[in-house]
Amino acid sequence: FRAMKTIGLIVLLSAILFVLTVILPSLPSLRRTKPSLALLGTLYFGLIGLGFMFIEIGIIQRVSLFLGHPVYGLAVGLFSIILSTGIGSLVSERLPLDRAGKLIVWAVLLALFVVILTFWFPVLVSAFEGRALPVRVLVSLGAIVPSGLLMGYGFPTGMRLVNAIDTRPTPWFWAINGAAGVLAAGLAVGVSIAFSINASLWIGAACYLLLSPVGFMLHRVTGSPVTS
Repeated sequence: FRAMKTIGLIVLLSAILFVLTVILPSLPSLRRTKPSLALLGTLYFGLIGLGFMFIEIGIIQRVSLFLGHPVYGLAVGLFSIILSTGIGSLVSERLPLDRAGKLIVWAVLLALFVVILTFWFPVLVSAFEGRALPVRVLVSLGAIVPSGLLMGYGFPTGMRLVNAIDTRPTPWFWAINGAAGVLAAGLAVGVSIAFSINASLWIGAACYLLLSPVGFMLHRVTGSPVTS
């Protein structure tokens, strides 16, 4: 109960500070922007901010238990997920999601991978929990790297979509993505404590799955294929 109370207070204070220091200063960038772009862009970047952090926190918690210490979970989990996400962002420049169909396939594939991960990763944990640390690290990377590579597509793809329509609201979308990520960090820990780590991962997967219709409608607002 004390842990949940503390997390709730942290989320509340974070929300207040973020609104005052980031959200409100970014609001003027929405002036003269199409309402459809403002709504869809806000939904898109809010969802990837929430989804990324729920999945990241869930994976780090899962890996920490497997590796035997939170320090290992942070060192291996946080470093590898950030690195793989960065690589995914770079790859998205060469292989962009320049069609609505590609974006939908990407979102569904990522959500499906995360959901299935909650079933096959515990099996590997049971099989390898007694092995040496380097072996457990390699097994952990099998869960982290694919999800990081796929999640790396989210932000640059969204920026290419909205900038193809109007570049003026870019600061607002950055702010929404950051706010969602900050709030989701605390919420994900709370969900894991109250329910389970899998619940955190499932919520993250649901956020990315919801990107399918949002991305499809963004492509329709753009009116033409998006290139890198």
